[in-house]
Amino acid sequence: MPRTPADTVKPLRSIAWDGGLENGRLVVLDQTRLPGSVRQLSLRDLESVRLAITEFSVRGSSAIGIAAAYGVVLHLIPRAVAATGKGSEILNKHVEYAVERLASARPTAVSLCWALERQRQCYKRHIGHLTALEMCARLLMEAKRIHREDEELCARIADHGAPLLTGNVITLSNTGALATGGVGTALGCIQRAHQLGRKVRTYVCESRPLLAGSRLTAPELQRAGVPVTVLCDTAAAALMATGQIKAVIVGAECIAANGDLIGNVGTYQLAVLAKGHRIPFYVAAPGSAIDAKVKDGTKVAIEQRDGDEVRRPRGVLVAPADVEVWNPAFDLTPAELITAIITDRGVVRGPSPIKIRNLLA
Repeated sequence: MPRTPADTVKPLRSIAWDGGLENGRLVVLDQTRLPGSVRQLSLRDLESVRLAITEFSVRGSSAIGIAAAYGVVLHLIPRAVAATGKGSEILNKHVEYAVERLASARPTAVSLCWALERQRQCYKRHIGHLTALEMCARLLMEAKRIHREDEELCARIADHGAPLLTGNVITLSNTGALATGGVGTALGCIQRAHQLGRKVRTYVCESRPLLAGSRLTAPELQRAGVPVTVLCDTAAAALMATGQIKAVIVGAECIAANGDLIGNVGTYQLAVLAKGHRIPFYVAAPGSAIDAKVKDGTKVAIEQRDGDEVRRPRGVLVAPADVEVWNPAFDLTPAELITAIITDRGVVRGPSPIKIRNLLA
């Protein structure tokens, strides 16, 4: 796709609500089509939102949480319209169904469950005081609030993380505006450091098998004017050995109470390599990604993805069609490999259970 001068300043955004209540829709950027084409999906019901999450059309823990919050509203609106004038109690079973159905789309994403619980609690606070349609309006307001809050916390993460970055850094997958409601987490820190004139160049791993690094992060950084170089995942060690890399910074799907990180697959190997080469390893994530109920990362079930993502990347057969594939979506990085966790609430250096508790408090 040829780039125009406007492409370097026009950011890509993953999620937007379009319209009012009864005629509203959720518009998401289909990230499976990038960078070849920019295609918007118009979602008007729960199942289309869930499909967009499971198929990675919308991705990133924060972004799917925001999408799910809107998905609850989309599920309730036609039920409320059909029950015009009736109390919101009529929506009880529909709210629970929407929350459970959407939560199952990506069980490891803490921000997804967090956003859905926000909607559930909002519903419980106002039940008995609003009509069914008024309740939908209130839940739409809450979804927009979740969206706006994410934009604000991304800005705070970027402010906290940018001073830690200078020179060449490595990242993987996508943790920018495409994965959040704002400027991003790890990528937001990189962009803010660039804006502050810290001369940051980003080396982004392709991030197999879905190539979120090369397909999403590279064009996002190009549009922001940040120098970027793509490398094969297997070349990260060789690059670190040159002494050029000053930091590794990644995002998080989930952070356990002891500081263990569940991140996009490939995160653990970058952490091990960073430790071996004495390079700081930073994690940037919202406070909502920390699950205080999970003692350590071993308690998190890692999702296994479809083997054809490896056998047939982008539809092209590159391995025997019947060969077995081990394709975890995420991996576990122990807290002892993490130099610091950068959040909207501050920076936790040398994460530990006590430091995590203090942060959440």
